[in-house]
Amino acid sequence: MTTASVQRLASLSKPITATVIMELVEPGKLSPDSSVRQYLPELPGFYPNVTLRELLNHQSAVRERRG
Repeated sequence: MTTASVQRLASLSKPITATVIMELVEPGKLSPDSSVRQYLPELPGFYPNVTLRELLNHQSAVRERRG
């Protein structure tokens, strides 16, 4: 394993990410209904208006990036 190695964490990171996001939502630092583009402007243009809520609910239709 090197620093360039890719680890397939799959679903393991989802609850951790959701917990961190909700910890930021509670004090008002993030809004679950805000566009992901507000935080990730480099998201490809064919994903318009995807919200944090949709990502947390796995309803965004964002596919896994490979490459």
